[in-house]
Amino acid sequence: MAVKKKQYQAEHQKQRAEIDQAYTQLDEVYAVAVDALSHHRHDWMNELQLLYGYVQLGKRDKQVECVERIKEQMLAESRVSKLGIHSLVFYLQSFKAVNRSIQLEVELSDGITLADRLGTEQSEELTRVIKETVSAYEQFGGSSWGECPTLFLMVSEYEGAVHFIFEPEEEYPNPDGAWEAVNLIIQDTGITATRTEEDPASISLQVLVDSKN
Repeated sequence: MAVKKKQYQAEHQKQRAEIDQAYTQLDEVYAVAVDALSHHRHDWMNELQLLYGYVQLGKRDKQVECVERIKEQMLAESRVSKLGIHSLVFYLQSFKAVNRSIQLEVELSDGITLADRLGTEQSEELTRVIKETVSAYEQFGGSSWGECPTLFLMVSEYEGAVHFIFEPEEEYPNPDGAWEAVNLIIQDTGITATRTEEDPASISLQVLVDSKN
């Protein structure tokens, strides 16, 4: 009887620890979401204040430029939201709120979605690879990459694969270090990586996908 009671207590403590860990992770997600929403609200307020200033000054050409910029930002966010992998969408849309050391600019071709085209394991794997590739650029760029440098991530689809192309805006100090790191990151996955001699700092990741329905 005493043995069963100890086993029950041990199992109960284990379940309690797992629940506590789940709540901690959930709280972390909520915190990131709140930061991301706050960041977006701040950005939109800046744009609206700028637009209001142009209206007050009667600068019609600047008003048009501002409206077009806002429209393009909305379209870009809409494209990201349609990627179809929730964890990846959340990472990309909350990046600016979480990471202040580099700026990630995401550009997607129209109509790209991975919804129902990758399995659950493949989707999680792709999200991890994207995250770790960004971190590799940040790590191997170091302080010599500049203050808050910009990394472009361009996503397009052709020849039966979706291509995620990473391209630093500024001159990148350690392309070979980033390249070696990315090859370790994609090891034992279905994702491949390529780069060119002309632009060794630009790395393209390719993931094969099912054709659209």
